[in-house]
Amino acid sequence: MHADPHRAAKVSASLKARFADPEFKARHMERLMAVHKDPVVIEIRRESGRRYGAANIATTRTPEARAKAGRSIRQTRSGWCPIDLRPLYIKLRNTFGAAEARRMIEDQMRTDARRAAAAIAKSIERLAA
Repeated sequence: MHADPHRAAKVSASLKARFADPEFKARHMERLMAVHKDPVVIEIRRESGRRYGAANIATTRTPEARAKAGRSIRQTRSGWCPIDLRPLYIKLRNTFGAAEARRMIEDQMRTDARRAAAAIAKSIERLAA
């Protein structure tokens, strides 16, 4: 349904307009809270937790799963930083704070890129001569 960008934009605009109305938003929240407090819905959620919760806990609390999650989180949070500069970033972050450490690492990345470009240019000159 939302694969069509035109339709998705139309639906998005419609929902934004509806939720801009405080009365609509209040009625919507009342309906959500009523469903949330419904004993039948509570029991359905409870049964779902019994059925799937134990399996999820068992598979996500192993040392291997936690290590994998840690790597994934680290990659997401510090994907901007080259792997070889991450230990330096951690030391700088602990000393100067995250913002200053990131600025310093980004400066180092620009310096490294300039040096690499200069080395490549020098190699090309030697080959051409």
